[in-house]
Amino acid sequence: MGWFKRFKDGIHTATKNKKEAPDGLWYKCKSCNSTITVKELRENEYICPKCE
Repeated sequence: MGWFKRFKDGIHTATKNKKEAPDGLWYKCKSCNSTITVKELRENEYICPKCE
């Protein structure tokens, strides 16, 4: 038996507590499917740091 018992299935967050990320903040690499920030992509001269 676990230490905690969940009364409701799943995790529910109220809409007022959700935080939105601005558009254009993240980039998903098409070859390795990693998600990186656009700032990091610019600093690396638009080459995915994980694909290098």
